[in-house]
Amino acid sequence: MTGDELRQLRGRLKLSQVALAERLGVTVTTVSRWECGQRAVMEPAARLVRLLVEMERRPGRTRKRS
Repeated sequence: MTGDELRQLRGRLKLSQVALAERLGVTVTTVSRWECGQRAVMEPAARLVRLLVEMERRPGRTRKRS
């Protein structure tokens, strides 16, 4: 997953960098570095983001937003 892809998916989830970092268990700096292309997105984190997007697509799914 590229930084641009991560940014787009985060936008679809309507999450700030802070909120995404909290859900992934990483720092905001890490999310920022991924999105800017300074660091590669770790595969476990990429999988979690894809899972969050998939959960968001499910009909009747509600989630708490922060």
